[in-house]
Amino acid sequence: MQLETSIAPQLKALGFRKQGQTWWLSNIETIGVINIQKSSFGPGVYINLGVYVKQLGQEERPPEYRCHVRARLEQIASDRFWNEIVSAESIAPPSASLIEAILGDGVAWLEQLSTLDGIRHYIRSGGVEAVLSVKKLVGE
Repeated sequence: MQLETSIAPQLKALGFRKQGQTWWLSNIETIGVINIQKSSFGPGVYINLGVYVKQLGQEERPPEYRCHVRARLEQIASDRFWNEIVSAESIAPPSASLIEAILGDGVAWLEQLSTLDGIRHYIRSGGVEAVLSVKKLVGE
């Protein structure tokens, strides 16, 4: 997929490791996850983001769907990228705006939630409906 090829060098330079269509960045308290999911019903793609809290599990490379905090890129990215994100296709070259949304807003979101304090702040600001175990862990 052209999107993967376009973002791989930058994500690797940031310390992400890749397997299949998923990238992981291990931090002290969390693991940040970026996953590219091809639509089952056409050429569309979804950019899934997740944060896995290490205190809540033993996985070193969790799939995005087992992360404790999850979002799709269009939910957290700047509104100016929305059209590019939701119209992305696996068969077309990615737009510069889509790449910017992933490497800018997506990576920044993962960095914001890379610590328990960051997750705590995000929950308090109403940014996510976290699962009970995460709320307990961060004192909510």
